[in-house]
Amino acid sequence: MTFAVILALILVGFSVYAFKGFFEFKQDEMNVPLLLVGALGFYYGIGTLTGLLLAETQVRRELLLDFALSYDDLGWPLLLVGGYAGVVWGISRFMISRPLQRSQIIAAIEHLLSSRSSLGLFLIIFSVQLYGVVSGKIGLGGLQTDEQVQYRISPLVQLVTPLSITVILVASYAVLNARSALVFKILCAVIIITQLAYVGLSGRRMTAIAMFVAYLGFYLADIGRARLRLAAIILGSAFIATFGLFYALRLAGYSEELKGVTKFERIAGQVVRLDQVVKNDHAEMSWAESLLYNVSTRSFFIGYYASLVKADGAGGRGQVLKASFLTAVPSVLWRNKDDALYAGSEEWIAFQYFTLPRLTDEANTLITSGHTDLPYLGPIFFIVIVITIMGLGIALCHRVNSAEAQLAVLTVLIILCLNLEDSFAAWFVGLRNLLIYVGIFKLWSTWVRYSGRSDYE
Repeated sequence: MTFAVILALILVGFSVYAFKGFFEFKQDEMNVPLLLVGALGFYYGIGTLTGLLLAETQVRRELLLDFALSYDDLGWPLLLVGGYAGVVWGISRFMISRPLQRSQIIAAIEHLLSSRSSLGLFLIIFSVQLYGVVSGKIGLGGLQTDEQVQYRISPLVQLVTPLSITVILVASYAVLNARSALVFKILCAVIIITQLAYVGLSGRRMTAIAMFVAYLGFYLADIGRARLRLAAIILGSAFIATFGLFYALRLAGYSEELKGVTKFERIAGQVVRLDQVVKNDHAEMSWAESLLYNVSTRSFFIGYYASLVKADGAGGRGQVLKASFLTAVPSVLWRNKDDALYAGSEEWIAFQYFTLPRLTDEANTLITSGHTDLPYLGPIFFIVIVITIMGLGIALCHRVNSAEAQLAVLTVLIILCLNLEDSFAAWFVGLRNLLIYVGIFKLWSTWVRYSGRSDYE
């Protein structure tokens, strides 16, 4: 176990170095790939430390037993993760010759803050959010709660949530800016709170990403070290509180009483049962113990990857890549999409091509996706695809004369890098949404420019 802990600590240190490098903005460069490097180190490093050090002895045994692993099986996979993180950085330096510029992003934010059309754009986004929640298209965990299509990630969430985080970036930049008027600062604070509440519906990881982007907004505004530290403490405390609340709401939603009820009855029932969940002394484990168990098990990302590395198998040879690409096809254009792609889930492919039991809902990352398709070399190929998508997004930021599009693209790239625990399909879905945003905001900027309401160049 000691060797695995040392490697995990090295990954965490690597992660801290990468995130620090991102915020240094050397030569005015905003190196987005560093976020992916940092995320790899953080997810696998912190997850391993949490599972091995914070979890109770019995839980540690269960974690290893679930994947048929020993402590010795963790070292090589952790070394591979560190190597792949280095590959991300090296390939990005080779493939992305012109990174985003800090001054470029600040100019785009300043434009939105000075443009009268931005208020109309925000009202449109807010109206779509309100419609999504009221209609049941958007529910807790990003799932649809309307009676026709339940327990499926809403396409509306995939399109609107990144824009909400873009709004948070702009409002965070303005809320503590010395040049902003008091009334405008209050308005920005309200916007940040409402948008964080909306993003919170999508889950804990998206909430963490939204708060990271809020911190980025504060950082870009150059508010001073003391105020920046205070902002970090407030955001961190808010995330911890939100983390616990979201988990309690999930536990409350498991009640038999809430099955088969309407969406509003379900939401109301979850809120009403919160107190019962937190204070339930008759349960097998308390809410706090259940939360710690959930954190320990869900963050043990190295477990699934180590089981893949240990298992025998030649891999799916393109099956994961094919299914990931097809996932980006909109459901409105492919009626039986879910049924057709069921056999394309990464766990199912791993079950078919490796000596593994049938697993579900494991900690998929681009590394496990690549390894499932082609052991050891697959992650490198998938990293090349990821950097290509990043490069395309960054190139669009340089070429598209639209502040809204530039900030939306930046937000999508940040989400893709930091939301590491996802199927590889997320990168193709992100690319699809990225192109949609560029098209929509290019039209919006053109209309605003020709209507005489903007001077953005």
